[in-house]
Amino acid sequence: MKRIWRLAVVLAAALALFAVFAEAAMAAKSGTCGDNLTWYLDDEGTLTISGTGSMTNYAANSTPFRSLSIKEIIIEDGMTSLGEFAFHQSRSLTSVTIPNSVTSIGRNAFFSCTNLATVYYVGTAEQWAQISIANYNDSLKNANRIYVDPPVEPTEEPTEEPTEEPTEEPTEEPTEEPTEEPTEEPTEEP
Repeated sequence: MKRIWRLAVVLAAALALFAVFAEAAMAAKSGTCGDNLTWYLDDEGTLTISGTGSMTNYAANSTPFRSLSIKEIIIEDGMTSLGEFAFHQSRSLTSVTIPNSVTSIGRNAFFSCTNLATVYYVGTAEQWAQISIANYNDSLKNANRIYVDPPVEPTEEPTEEPTEEPTEEPTEEPTEEPTEEPTEEPTEEP
């Protein structure tokens, strides 16, 4: 009986510990990374950063992304700079999307991102050349760059709805007027 009781206590403790770790893991899937910037990591490993302004500069071991398995980064329009050490040693990272609102990338932001293969830049090659990219971002500089046109805001143009004109169903009209058949009247013979 004591063994069953001990087993139940150990099992309850293990479940409680699991709940604490699960909650901590969920908490590590979103946060802030600047005064007006937020981030979210989905279950597929896509990190999305949205908001406006500059990202915080980090020390090598203080970045909130350090222990996350990030495969793709999407930075939405509005961010102006990527902080120092932001994504360094993100070895699962294969692609990053950077908008043309970014004007600077901090030192070591992409240091040792050894699998970073593609940079999608929402802008032109001329705009990319204007970004101030600090030292130790060779993974970013050596990745294949694809220049993407910025999304075009839809304009509200009046659209004409196709109108159907009512059609009259043909009615069957007689093509010939009925004729009366002559009736023979009895004639009297003399």
